[in-house]
Amino acid sequence: MKTTIIINEQQKKLILKESIVDNIRKSIEEGYEYSTKVLSEVKKDYGLNLDFLITWGASIGGFISPIGEFVQGKYPSLTDVELSLILTGIIAVHYLDNKKDIEKILLKIKEEGLSEAFKVGLKKSNELKNTLFNFLESLNITFFKVSKMMSYAFIVPILLMIFNMVKSGQISPSDAKEITVRIIGSGVVSLSGIVVRDLVTKLIKRFRD
Repeated sequence: MKTTIIINEQQKKLILKESIVDNIRKSIEEGYEYSTKVLSEVKKDYGLNLDFLITWGASIGGFISPIGEFVQGKYPSLTDVELSLILTGIIAVHYLDNKKDIEKILLKIKEEGLSEAFKVGLKKSNELKNTLFNFLESLNITFFKVSKMMSYAFIVPILLMIFNMVKSGQISPSDAKEITVRIIGSGVVSLSGIVVRDLVTKLIKRFRD
């Protein structure tokens, strides 16, 4: 005999919101997995060991995922490994302070004949970085170092999600704590819970205006 479960409108909203918040966390985790894949491939195929960059967590993934899609669209003949090398060069420029490490990666890109695709991807990444910087600045979030700003890049893939949810009335500033718990609970974001909650609150309030 089938069992029919009846839920009221309030319960439906809670279930929907739970699913939405989980999607935010999932998107951030996917960004982290993408960056891990990229760095693993260049380590295996080119001998470039940059495992220490994983400490940036989902920030790198959030930043390079759209760049990867852009470069692949421009140069569809690129192999996954070649794309990973190009993206690693872009990661190095934005996240590394050691010039020797950067030069080593750029030399490998040149040797593989990928300089043109790299330059196109780097230009697009600079545009994204500037857009991110201006947006965060508009939220009254300031930085002493550019590297600190780059740690906020994990929000890139979830901005549209949060915008749509705010505009549809599915989340409000009171949900910031719950969203923050899920984000921090993923274990792949390098910022503190207090900083993430402040960021999420400001995002929701901005999108309500």
